[in-house]
Amino acid sequence: MGGDVGFSKLVKLLEEDHISGFINNRLYGYDETLKHALDALISYWAVKSDQGEGDRDVARAKIFPYILKIIDASNDQSFQISSLFWIIIKYNYSEYIMPLKVHLEKIIDYPEIHGWKIHDVIELLLKIDPEFVNELLLKKRKTLQEFNF
Repeated sequence: MGGDVGFSKLVKLLEEDHISGFINNRLYGYDETLKHALDALISYWAVKSDQGEGDRDVARAKIFPYILKIIDASNDQSFQISSLFWIIIKYNYSEYIMPLKVHLEKIIDYPEIHGWKIHDVIELLLKIDPEFVNELLLKKRKTLQEFNF
């Protein structure tokens, strides 16, 4: 019950765009509120997953639009989204692949801002669609070495 109440409150904050400026990165000062919101959504999904496969599927559908919103926000902000990636691999949640490809296309030209995020998304996509990664790198005239591979 408490998880559902917390989820509803988080969703309301996300829908009303009232979820920023609460948690700053201790070293660099950028806003990490949405990273923590992502972690809360993943935690909600994990609790529901422990309750059974049917609950996992319901939670999967419930968190999806809000995770997309967070991925989209990450295109312009410095916070990390890689805490999501293990779920994509382990449970084959392919609905996140296209949004993450778009995310990579939007951030790849800004390694000074998104360096490790670029690395993390490339690392994920190399496991899922290496052809996409190679084509994007070729198109952008970049190499894996530029992103610490």
